[in-house]
Amino acid sequence: MSLLLPLLVVAAFLGHWPTSQSLFHVWSTHAAYGHGPVVVAFLAWWFWREVPAGGAAARPSVAGMAMLGVAAATWLLLQLAEFQAPAQALLPPIVLASLWAAGGWQLARRALLPVALLFVTVSAWSLLVPLLQSVTAHMSSLMVRATGVKLVLEGTLVHVSAGTFAVAEGCSGLNFLVASITLAGCLALWWRLTFGDLLRLVGGAVATALVANWVRVAVLIWLGDATQMQHPWVANEHYSLGWLLFAGCFFPFLWFMSSRVTPRAAPAREAGDAGLQPLAVGGALLLGTVAPVALYYALAGLPQGATAQCESTGIGWYPASEGADRSTCAVEVLGTASVRRHTAWFAPERLGHELEPGQRRWVPEGAWVLTPSGSAGESAGWRGFEARQGMEVWQLRIRESVGDVPVRGTLDGKRALLLGRLAGHRPHSRRELLAAPCLADCAAVSAALDQAVAR
Repeated sequence: MSLLLPLLVVAAFLGHWPTSQSLFHVWSTHAAYGHGPVVVAFLAWWFWREVPAGGAAARPSVAGMAMLGVAAATWLLLQLAEFQAPAQALLPPIVLASLWAAGGWQLARRALLPVALLFVTVSAWSLLVPLLQSVTAHMSSLMVRATGVKLVLEGTLVHVSAGTFAVAEGCSGLNFLVASITLAGCLALWWRLTFGDLLRLVGGAVATALVANWVRVAVLIWLGDATQMQHPWVANEHYSLGWLLFAGCFFPFLWFMSSRVTPRAAPAREAGDAGLQPLAVGGALLLGTVAPVALYYALAGLPQGATAQCESTGIGWYPASEGADRSTCAVEVLGTASVRRHTAWFAPERLGHELEPGQRRWVPEGAWVLTPSGSAGESAGWRGFEARQGMEVWQLRIRESVGDVPVRGTLDGKRALLLGRLAGHRPHSRRELLAAPCLADCAAVSAALDQAVAR
């Protein structure tokens, strides 16, 4: 049996290195996606087992090449703007278009459902977390009320007499949801189920995972109320309870479904990679993977290492610069104000070093409360804030830019980055911050900062 087909699938999926790097990071740091390498290996084996030898020879498709070109160009634009999650979500369509281009529509049609399973490895599922949190809070509250416990539901906060439970991201059930879809999808391919049986299996798996998580949260709330928040599952670690409940519900569900779906024998071998031409596979990889990746690095540049960082002055308010590749600090006296000037540069081609316009990652640790205060430099992109912690008050001016273009939000920053790279400028992102303490007259300090931003 030839390895051309699984090689094409794996190379088309993992060969887009800027996106694959972010995918590997998600797999290694987020529990909901740790199964990613296993799914890729399983699908490579599945394609090797199911689609090789015999039948009509697979032929390259001009229409497939055109679709692959469109998908690759879309990926390039998304990656140039550093839209990591959408770029990851585009990898399975690129795999399908590569199969279509190299082996024709029949091969792509047969590979549609297996390739769709690759979607369980990308981070776009995290977008469901707020919805899952809300649904979990409501459903678990209904279950707890059914036991006679009185509670008050406020958003994702559940108040009982013993205390308050927050249905946080880890309580949303995303881990169990993705795990259930992954296991059900792999079993459906293993059993070669019909599309109808696949829908029943995956739909039932999703329902089982959601209900198991609702029961987990309800049990924790009930135990917390009954033990004054002292039960070990409440006071310490409760994820093991979730996986125990998931296993206790999911595997009986699989046993139940095994007698209600019909596994099928291996079909007659049709167009497969015995008919795939090495030249066609090479052409698909060149068009869909090698060329767009090379063009990305030509426009964005190769990642550079971080350079010098300025050190804290150790005096009062000092900004954080998470993910900055380089930063500088200075202190100058304007009138009666002692102004701290902090500039941080971000290289967006380095994973985790993207500027997040409008976010407050530059706020130092502590209970700082920020209030917009306006700025005389708004036309040049400067925004004014007042930072307050207890009796300590600071006036701030901040400007975020990509290249020389001031930006206000994430989409604004992505657009400026994309346009700058397409113009050949390879722009870095920059955050500039001016901060001064209000020792007496905040109006005078604000005027001094406005003078500083005008310079």
